[in-house]
Amino acid sequence: MKLAFLSYNRDPSLPSIDTDGCPDTVRHLALELTSFGHRVDVYANKIIPTKEDNKYLQKKYRLQNEDVTYLDKKVKVTRMSTKRLPYRDIYNAKNSLDVPDIVDSYLSAQKYKDILGEYDYVCVFHPLAGMGVLLGGLSFPSKTVLFPMLLSDEYKKYQEVSEVYCDLEQKVLEMAKAILSGSEEEMKTLESKGINKSKLYLVGRGYDDSIFKGRIRNSMVEKQDKVVISCIGSIRPQKNQLQLVEIAQLLVKNGFNPIVNIIGDNQNFPNSNHKKYYESILKEINRLGLKRNFNFRGYMKPKKIAEILSETDFAVLPSRAESFGKAALECICVGVPTIIRRDVLAYKTFAEGGVNAIFVDGSSISFVDSVLDLLNNPVLYGRICQNGVNTGRSYTWKGVAKKIEVILENLH
Repeated sequence: MKLAFLSYNRDPSLPSIDTDGCPDTVRHLALELTSFGHRVDVYANKIIPTKEDNKYLQKKYRLQNEDVTYLDKKVKVTRMSTKRLPYRDIYNAKNSLDVPDIVDSYLSAQKYKDILGEYDYVCVFHPLAGMGVLLGGLSFPSKTVLFPMLLSDEYKKYQEVSEVYCDLEQKVLEMAKAILSGSEEEMKTLESKGINKSKLYLVGRGYDDSIFKGRIRNSMVEKQDKVVISCIGSIRPQKNQLQLVEIAQLLVKNGFNPIVNIIGDNQNFPNSNHKKYYESILKEINRLGLKRNFNFRGYMKPKKIAEILSETDFAVLPSRAESFGKAALECICVGVPTIIRRDVLAYKTFAEGGVNAIFVDGSSISFVDSVLDLLNNPVLYGRICQNGVNTGRSYTWKGVAKKIEVILENLH
């Protein structure tokens, strides 16, 4: 098969700056499907920033100095130069705040006018990537496969989303030939939106088992004075890292010395709200005198993250919304007892409370109580570790790519 992967404004060839789930998924699936003998070409926006744009976009522009590059010398990545809508800050009313991104989608899609026809399938990662090519008539719905990544229902849990965006997202969902969903909960959401069940496929996502290797740990009871906690995810309101400050404060009150590793880019912020959020975390840490308890690790390569996890007692992930939850999967599969929110239903695709993870109600007290319970229950601690390592067998990227290959080959 000849496949086009459209990753819109996330460049999978720049893992040091585009660190979220979309480019990571594109990168791994493209490499795995290519190893099966298929041709995969990736297309990403090469953004030409305006004077008003932030450091993230300015740095990204400098790194995207070539129009064509390759993933591991196998997968061609073409960067399509696109201008962005100027004076984006004026679109801050509730019903127009998504206008710049929607316009970007249409502008960038024009670059695909004479390209997409040669492919068997066009795989679109995120509804925004599909707005320009599908609604603009540049890709045939009959060969367009959508990976939703994150639906508006999840965005609404932590930010405003315009009605215009929701309406266009709905049209993209309806037009796509097939939708490859990351979780059972997302499948239910799609069905509730009236999407025909016959075109929905549960695929999930994977983790790199060559890097994140499972290891059974002993209970940390003998180390109760020092508890090492790690949280993985780009710093943004969605990931809710601010709550870690209160969690650390409660652990201190319980006589512990928590060391909290926050692993995620804290230098290159896609928008100003993310930077303000990071600054609010620092302010709260300083206010409570917890500076020595926090290590902001910034962006780290997967191998380094795996090293940090090997020295971690607990993974605490207070994220409010996920389309899948790759970071939680990685933590579980390496054998770190992982504490996550029960109301983030996407986790339930791979996590089972009391078996390979611990679900909590989302309050800081519930996170702390779970840490204390595990510290005082070595049998449960060991069982969570063992079951987590066993989980990894079902979620390798190769396995995920094989499922996608079968789905695509059977679409007609």
